[in-house]
Amino acid sequence: MKGFDESFPKASGEDPELSYKMHKAGKKLVFNPKAVVYHVHPDSVWKYFRTKFYRAFYRILLYDKHRDKIAKDSYTPIGIKVQILAGYTGVALLFLMPTLYFYGFDLLASTILFGNAVLVLLATIYTLLSAVRTRHDPWAAIFSLFMIQVRTLAFMLGLFAGFIRHKVSK
Repeated sequence: MKGFDESFPKASGEDPELSYKMHKAGKKLVFNPKAVVYHVHPDSVWKYFRTKFYRAFYRILLYDKHRDKIAKDSYTPIGIKVQILAGYTGVALLFLMPTLYFYGFDLLASTILFGNAVLVLLATIYTLLSAVRTRHDPWAAIFSLFMIQVRTLAFMLGLFAGFIRHKVSK
């Protein structure tokens, strides 16, 4: 087993890829509370969006190498995967709704739209309450609602672009 996979064009994906390889090789990863690591974090919404976009973009390469980690890994919380799936579902609904209305399925379209609105409202309330409980700062909680949407959109677009790029380049 070698170290970091240098086939990732940007610094994005090689850390979890190394941990996946180590796990498959029977190696044990341990937490060292004395370790000090410094990271530079994005200092603007646009830089944050770009960072998340490229993480998702190269995640396609990572999951192509480790297909067993697509549905379940310890690196990506299930909540983020659900948000991305819900985002793709929402986009699909944008295209489906006019078609349903056009063909006279008004009640079905209205029911789906209402259900989707309720889910979005509940998710928003849950996120806001979670943010207030964890941060004890209402402004941070409100801002986190916006940033969660930014992150989800970046992940959705990055995964889509990465999938297209990866499939086209094969």
